[in-house]
Amino acid sequence: MQTLILKPGKERSLLRRHPWIFANAIDRVEGRQVSGATFVVRSHSGQFLARAAFSPVSQIRARVWSFDEAEPIDHAFFKRRIAAAAAYRRAWVHDTDAVPNNWRYYRYRVYERVIPLRNMIWGNFE
Repeated sequence: MQTLILKPGKERSLLRRHPWIFANAIDRVEGRQVSGATFVVRSHSGQFLARAAFSPVSQIRARVWSFDEAEPIDHAFFKRRIAAAAAYRRAWVHDTDAVPNNWRYYRYRVYERVIPLRNMIWGNFE
C-alpha cells in the first residue's frame, strides 16, 4: 500500500480538513511514488488522516480526495462527487444567458488541467 507519513505535528491542518499536503510536511513515502496515485496519509504515530492524490514534482505533494477511511477512491467515488456537485449547481445556479444550465459548462479540475465533463460515461445527469 502506498502511504505518506507526515512529520510530527504536521497533521494539524488535515485534522482541520485542509485538503493540501505540502512537501515539507512529509516525513517519508512508503511504496512506489507514482504521479496521480492514491496514497493513504498517516500521522507520524500511524493514525489515518486521509486518502490523497500524490504529485512527486509539486510543492503541494498531495491533494486530499477523502478524509473518510472507509470510502474507496474508485469510479463510483467520482460519480457520487460529480452528481452531488451537479445537484448543488442545479439548486443554486439558474438558467440565464450568462450561466446556461447544461453539461457543456460543467468542469472538473484535476491538478493543473481542466477537463470538460461532456462525456456521459459519468452517467445521465441531464
